[in-house]
Amino acid sequence: MDKVRKAGAVPGLATHNFCVISQKLKEMNINMPILMVPINPKGFMMRPSIEQCKEKIGDLDNTVIIAKKILAGGIVKPSEGFDFAYHTFKAPALAVGIASLAEAQETFSAAREVMGKAFEEANQPGAISRIHFDSWYPGYVTQFVDGHNIPSILTETANYRYATPHYYTLNDFPERYRDLTKGVFYPSPWEGGWWRLGDAVAYNLTASKAVLETGAKYKYEFLLNKWQIAKDVIEQYLNEPPYG
Repeated sequence: MDKVRKAGAVPGLATHNFCVISQKLKEMNINMPILMVPINPKGFMMRPSIEQCKEKIGDLDNTVIIAKKILAGGIVKPSEGFDFAYHTFKAPALAVGIASLAEAQETFSAAREVMGKAFEEANQPGAISRIHFDSWYPGYVTQFVDGHNIPSILTETANYRYATPHYYTLNDFPERYRDLTKGVFYPSPWEGGWWRLGDAVAYNLTASKAVLETGAKYKYEFLLNKWQIAKDVIEQYLNEPPYG
């Protein structure tokens, strides 16, 4: 572990026998910063039981848990596996094996669905993602931090003459959304009704809190990825224009 830390990395341990390993680490007085362990609703590789694994995880201090085997070898649907690991076990990070494009689409869609539960739990229908905007306008400076390896997110809500309350009908909706069809990126269609400034504030608060929770849970992944992006760019332009 000392050699790993001296190399500038964080030591971790992956195991298929979490309860035994955690007890051994405790006996040896070793505080492992990261543990990758099986977590799934079927109890696959969670010996001796789901309940005992959850209890052992609850006893850990300052240890980041990365959930693996969340699909239990393929017998658990991604949405169920993500929900169990993320909400039942409060796992801050997940590891998923992807074997095909179709599997990747299903798995990552499930991840977005789990994050979208924040709006469902707040009883705020109508949230939609993966909508594209033309960002070439002066207001884009709000996202300029993207160019400095800082994550940012753009959210927008319904608006009618700024703070003026307005009653929306289906005729006010874009035509492709008038049939209220549910989709992966639009799981809970809004049916219309009154929309006020307070609604916009409430929706943005929910979105902001969800982003903060995600940032806190996956901070190691975000930090590592952004560091890697910056490092790669610096190394690339050491030897080619514009030499920045």
